Amino acid sequence: MRSVFYFILFCTVLFSVNATEKVIESTGMLSYQRTAEFQAQWIPVVKPPAGNERRFFPAKAPDGTPAMCAGRFGKNAVPIGWFMFGDGATGTGALFDVSGAGEENAFKAQVDFLFHKQHSRPLERIDISLNVLSPDQKTAYFVSFYTNSDIWNKNYFKMQQIDLKNLSKKPTAILWKTVNAKLEKGTWYRLKMTMVRINSTPRSPVKLKLSLYEIANKKSGGTDGKCIAEAVSKIMPNLGDKIKFAITEPAMPPYIIFLNNISAGSGVKKKITTQTNKTEKRQKAIKSRSAHSVQEFRNYLMNRKNEYKKGTEKIILSENGKAKFVIVIPENAANPVRFAAQELKLHLDKITGADFKIVSTVPAGMKGIFIGETPESVKAGIDTKKIARDGFRIIAST
Repeated sequence: MRSVFYFILFCTVLFSVNATEKVIESTGMLSYQRTAEFQAQWIPVVKPPAGNERRFFPAKAPDGTPAMCAGRFGKNAVPIGWFMFGDGATGTGALFDVSGAGEENAFKAQVDFLFHKQHSRPLERIDISLNVLSPDQKTAYFVSFYTNSDIWNKNYFKMQQIDLKNLSKKPTAILWKTVNAKLEKGTWYRLKMTMVRINSTPRSPVKLKLSLYEIANKKSGGTDGKCIAEAVSKIMPNLGDKIKFAITEPAMPPYIIFLNNISAGSGVKKKITTQTNKTEKRQKAIKSRSAHSVQEFRNYLMNRKNEYKKGTEKIILSENGKAKFVIVIPENAANPVRFAAQELKLHLDKITGADFKIVSTVPAGMKGIFIGETPESVKAGIDTKKIARDGFRIIAST
């Protein structure tokens, strides 16, 4: 069933892309009383086969609230319906500008929902979703409040990435978090999604947050009440500077779900233009100073590259198969220092046939080969902070 669903979604999506798509700021708080109103703004990118329509249609909820009803008709073994916000007359999806970084420019979407009826047979699936798609509609992040067992007690937050260019590839699971929310029949809840771009670079990761609220007074359209659960995850890659917004049918029959007050918006980039300019200038200044410091350090190293003094005395490391020196490292030596000591011991042992011990203090009657930042190396004038990565400095004295 999964492969059939992706195939239908992919084919339908490709033919719905249109060059006349417009960038908008917000959908508004959408609520529908007639099917024509819904069809004017939501484009079905996946349609169930004829005769299996679950339908997704305007109807009044039990409390009289105008809402979208789903889950009443049809069979289970067909694709769920997908609807993208845009111009229903031309079949073109609306674009939301998400190029701005930070909380001020977050893309936010929400939907109010109410569970009305659950039958005695095992629950098939309920999936309250808020979804974002790339402009070419080939890649998407699907995020939802989900259950497939006991919606009233056991449920989850779910995030998935779907690569529609590779239909054989399974969805990539980004997040699966147990919520275990205790929900009530006849109560309105609100699912919120917030998508924040970490920075303004093309490859910026995106922080995606899901929140579940019980609406104040338990009625649709009210303010956020008690926050029941939250989940946050960073996602890569981002979908570009513009995205599209979509919802899906929320329930498998014969379970009835009502949706209301669907909305999405993409932030206010103009408000942080000045701050962004200041940040960019500061970053350029730091980068310039860093580059200057690096160049000075390189010059220092190059000037010292061939600087050495040659002594006249000989140092005998071992005699007749017995080592006259030990290899000395600090007690709290870092791993690279310990590795260097082991490598030195390996080769000295092979060359001389002696056993060069690795110690932290020099035994009586022995001399030391000091590696790393030991009191002896500091006393000899070696500053490890001035030695480049993979560099070295050797001082020998009798």
